[in-house]
Amino acid sequence: MRLCVVGPAHLHVRRWVGFFASRGHEVHLLTRGWAPPPDGVEVHELPRAPRRRGRLLWQARTVRRLLDRLAPDVVHAHWLVVNSWVLWLAGIRPVVLTPWGSDVFRLIPRNPAARLITFAALRAAALVTASSRTLLEAAIRLGAPRDRCTVVRWGVDTSRFRADPALRPLPGLPKADGRTVVLNPRGPQRKYGPLVGMAAVRRVRQRRPDVLLVQVTNHGDPAHRDLAEMAALDPDGVCLLERVAHAAMPQLLAAARVGLFLAATDSTSVSLLEAMAMGIVPVAANIPANRECLVHGYNGLLVSLVDPDDVARAILRALEDEALGARCRTVNPRWVRTHAEFRDHMARMEALYRAVAGAAGGAVRDDRVARAADPVRVE
Repeated sequence: MRLCVVGPAHLHVRRWVGFFASRGHEVHLLTRGWAPPPDGVEVHELPRAPRRRGRLLWQARTVRRLLDRLAPDVVHAHWLVVNSWVLWLAGIRPVVLTPWGSDVFRLIPRNPAARLITFAALRAAALVTASSRTLLEAAIRLGAPRDRCTVVRWGVDTSRFRADPALRPLPGLPKADGRTVVLNPRGPQRKYGPLVGMAAVRRVRQRRPDVLLVQVTNHGDPAHRDLAEMAALDPDGVCLLERVAHAAMPQLLAAARVGLFLAATDSTSVSLLEAMAMGIVPVAANIPANRECLVHGYNGLLVSLVDPDDVARAILRALEDEALGARCRTVNPRWVRTHAEFRDHMARMEALYRAVAGAAGGAVRDDRVARAADPVRVE
């Protein structure tokens, strides 16, 4: 097949297009600021629209000319803001749409014009996929026909993310030698709850001074300053770690006993799934997407987004409840292999692409919204 993906320059998109290129498909990626291109993928840099009225139409004409030349079998837009609008205005068919989270949870619902054009784009899509039922339901509320919707997860490569006694923790991790590591692998932005996590660990250290919080950050992000100021209150208890390459994430996770996942709104977090695959005890925000894969007190702990005391109690339990830790080391890797294996979900997406291409621009109907994201079973 000849596939064209429109999406942001993001690791998730890189993994996605790289898989289909490795399967022998001709893959074109329309994006901005991508360097270097994934192996086997032809990247087309999208020009920035002039800042004037009618810029969406200008973008639609530009994309239409490019797609007329490429003649793809399927066009797939990741992230609905602008990307889905431009494809709908350009009259491109067939189109697959995939919301990511903030687009349908926060940005589009706030703007009446955005809701209107998103409704039109979703109604015209041959297929809508999302990484969780929660995210898919948000798209359905905005206009996606339920019978054209299905869950396809970003997934985890469990050949890399797995509990392996031979895997050495990330070398040179500051302050970590002999410490009990609690890891927040998300970024410094407030939406990921890093300040709540840091406040919680300060409380934990009153009872467990051996605990070290490793907080992934980005020194170039304005939000980093708030983290640095709070970390200075307990310099021995916090390690602010500049983002590591995804290839090194298994080693970083191998250093941790507990993972913090405190995003206020989210699809199914890949970081959470990776931690589950490694057998780390997850302490996660009590939001619908996390309840799709975690049962509180069984294979993880669900906590308040805003209460550091609640998070602190959960961290202490995660460190001290041996039965909980044992279940997380057995149940969670098995759940990820069964429900969130990257290769399985990409193979499913490949079959859906073929169905979309074979429908000659029509809709692909799918009744597997619920079955594609079975909740964790207590076994």
